[in-house]
Amino acid sequence: MISVIVPVYKVEKYLRRCVDSILNQSYTDFELLLIDDGSPDGCPKICDEYARKDSRVRVFHKPNGGLSDARNYGLDRMQGDYVTFIDSDDYVGPDYLRILKELTEKYEVPVAAVAHLCVFSDETSFTASEDTRFAVSNEDILKAMALGQLIFSAWGKLIRSDLFAQARFPMGCLFEDNLLMPYMMCKCSAIACSASRQYYWLKRPDSIMGTVSEKKVMDWEMGIDRLLEFYGEKLPPGYGIRGRLGSRCDLAYLHRSADTDGKVS
Repeated sequence: MISVIVPVYKVEKYLRRCVDSILNQSYTDFELLLIDDGSPDGCPKICDEYARKDSRVRVFHKPNGGLSDARNYGLDRMQGDYVTFIDSDDYVGPDYLRILKELTEKYEVPVAAVAHLCVFSDETSFTASEDTRFAVSNEDILKAMALGQLIFSAWGKLIRSDLFAQARFPMGCLFEDNLLMPYMMCKCSAIACSASRQYYWLKRPDSIMGTVSEKKVMDWEMGIDRLLEFYGEKLPPGYGIRGRLGSRCDLAYLHRSADTDGKVS
């Protein structure tokens, strides 16, 4: 079984689209954990409504603790052999879970990833794309991340649950994916990928990725510095890692849009 963890906070406008896209999956052996992170709007009521309609939906209401805390809360309560994370303002294609599960089985890997597409509309639309499948070997995972061919997001991936036995998302910082996912991925024997765009990432101006603050700059730089130290120990010179990951002063990476479309998550 797959556990789908969706942290929920102040996304009343987008939540139904997200949940409907999950419940309409072609692959049906999953549980959906909606983690209401103390949302002050109508989200808690919407979550409870879905739980009454579909037995696969499990709802948890907790005090606000942030994205990492909500994800970790779900990890502590999931029952699946694999887990995937979906942000509650995003949505997924109808074959999202099926393709990810088939990738783990075909290539016998602990992590699988699909491509994503940035969207800017409140409307639900799906884009056809070829389901080209391939595996990235352990020795090439780091290079693929350094070159931007694999990104660090927790979303858009299916991860074997035992990888979280001793791992949790870091608390108290933004861009938490940067502080966990690259290191977890590099421990995998291989990662299976599909070019099918099954994850739809909503770019909105009021999201974490859509605004800039001093804390965001500091947290971003901390993550980049750790990655540079990590990369520097394992990659030969000539990759231009600082330029690829983003400079200390330029946060253009935080607002990139079309240039990320179609890259494997």
